[in-house]
Amino acid sequence: MTPLTDADVARIAAALAAHLRKTPTAPALLSRRDAAAWLGLGTRSVDSLIFRGDLKTRKVGGRRLVPMSELRRYAAADHPSAISPRRREPAAPEAGR
Repeated sequence: MTPLTDADVARIAAALAAHLRKTPTAPALLSRRDAAAWLGLGTRSVDSLIFRGDLKTRKVGGRRLVPMSELRRYAAADHPSAISPRRREPAAPEAGR
């Protein structure tokens, strides 16, 4: 395989820049429904996260919107309180009783 020349790198960078200009960017604010879909949760779960203060929102007009930065922050964080503990298996009966 031959190494890339400076001209190759410039051509690739120009093609990438053109592609990025055509590619729509993600919206900065999402509805509660879209936020739920992005997180893979139901709308009620997102409402609960908002109510508990786990997701911050912005009020725009009469709508409550969730910033994409909040969704990324929440998705990247660990949530041990949201993980239900494993149920203990019942103890096996002792032999001879």
